[in-house]
Amino acid sequence: MPGRVGVADGAGTGRTVLAVDMGSSAVRAGVADKAGILLSTERRAPALREQTDAGDLAVEFDPEQTWNQIIDVARAAISNSPAGVEQIGAIAVTSQRQGIALLDRDGRTLYAGPNNDMRAVFQGAAIDEDHADLVWRTTGHLPSFLAAWARIKWFQEEQPALFDRISTVVTLSDWMAFRLTGELSVNHAAGVEAGLLNLTGGQPATDIAEAVGLGGISIPPPIDGFGPTGNLRADVANALGLRSDIPVFNAGPDTQTGLFGMGVTAPGATGIVAGWSCAVQRVTESPLLDPDRGLWAGRHVEPERWILESNLGIMGGAYSWLCQLISPAEDHAAAMDRLNDEALGAPPGGSGLTAHLGPALTDMSSAGLRAGGLVFPVPLALNAPAPAEIARAALEGFGFAIRAGLERIEELCGAPSTSLAVGGGMTRSSAFAELLASILGREIEVGDADATLSGAAMLATRALEGDARSVDPTSRRVAPDQSLASDYEYLYEEWMERSRTLGEMPV
Repeated sequence: MPGRVGVADGAGTGRTVLAVDMGSSAVRAGVADKAGILLSTERRAPALREQTDAGDLAVEFDPEQTWNQIIDVARAAISNSPAGVEQIGAIAVTSQRQGIALLDRDGRTLYAGPNNDMRAVFQGAAIDEDHADLVWRTTGHLPSFLAAWARIKWFQEEQPALFDRISTVVTLSDWMAFRLTGELSVNHAAGVEAGLLNLTGGQPATDIAEAVGLGGISIPPPIDGFGPTGNLRADVANALGLRSDIPVFNAGPDTQTGLFGMGVTAPGATGIVAGWSCAVQRVTESPLLDPDRGLWAGRHVEPERWILESNLGIMGGAYSWLCQLISPAEDHAAAMDRLNDEALGAPPGGSGLTAHLGPALTDMSSAGLRAGGLVFPVPLALNAPAPAEIARAALEGFGFAIRAGLERIEELCGAPSTSLAVGGGMTRSSAFAELLASILGREIEVGDADATLSGAAMLATRALEGDARSVDPTSRRVAPDQSLASDYEYLYEEWMERSRTLGEMPV
């Protein structure tokens, strides 16, 4: 394991780590102690660049505004930490998966795009038509419209003047590390998620680049997160009020970093990262490719560990939308808290209501739009569902999707998970955790809502000191309510059957 290689004398002696997460819904920063417990957190809305000639599906960060946000949110987290600025001993960065940045030969940012930039749907379909086998064997991920090469092809076809300036492609966590240190590299786990690195050995995926006519695009050297990418640049250190000898660690993709934060690192353990989106990931000792290509394979941030994943799609984002729809005039956070409490008082499957708001067992080899909605008996005059019943149905639907994903993973692995843990923003809802345990019929370890930030901080601490915890110290165990077991067996089968029917409907 890399230790202090490349770390300046005197660096890493502080008692806290500054962690920054460039996520799907916000840029977040936190200061954590050596146990990974967050002492302060701050967040900012993403800074997007207006799109005038890239189509309705295009979403793009404004690179400089986003960088200013990162500095601003980091300064706020440092300022609000009771430990003080002088205790910052390292910086760790993590980011959403499949987000990428394109750089010119001088390192200037030409494009920074989130994982929901869908401009390259047609280019991705063309890549999969000709090279799906190669992409799948190399990266364990399909469809290609989510990966870097499809977006670069879009620029080649739609904005050739910008394409001609592209020299290098990196992931968003790599981009942050580069802006902090001036050193270019690609995190092993993040690179696989973006289609830039080989799943098995971690080498640059030059075979894919050459096959799609993009062999001239550079992929920086791959690294894991347990060695620093470099030390903080003097100008950035000055902007943050920190020393310039502080090491910077690229923790990689937020989902796997969340697993690390929950202590899900041993083969056979399964983690559920339920934030804006939701993924069920099981740790494996070697890459395991789904013969049906419905599940993803990826690299863990833990060295010599891989993951098998059921990606369920947007979850926290869907629940946030529903709460705003139910209570548009109420403070958003207050509405969510109230509905969470009221949901536990509603009956299972209350009023015959089922919710299909997005999360589902998705075949990632052919991911696309699906039909969904709230399904309940009519006429409403006889039994109109109450807000608490709608909220409970949504949380139950999320739990059913997680169960479907977990069962598919365990079927492929041929054995049940040795442990189950859940973390991410959805765990702020106690109702979600309690209902999930009952739907799964298993005890679950419920971790930190900010598992990605704490996981990134833990990774840096372990790299510097060889110190790692095996369980999130803020976690709690939640056991299933056995009185609900028969109800949820029936409701789960009903939800699954309706999901299959809805999925077959044209959208």
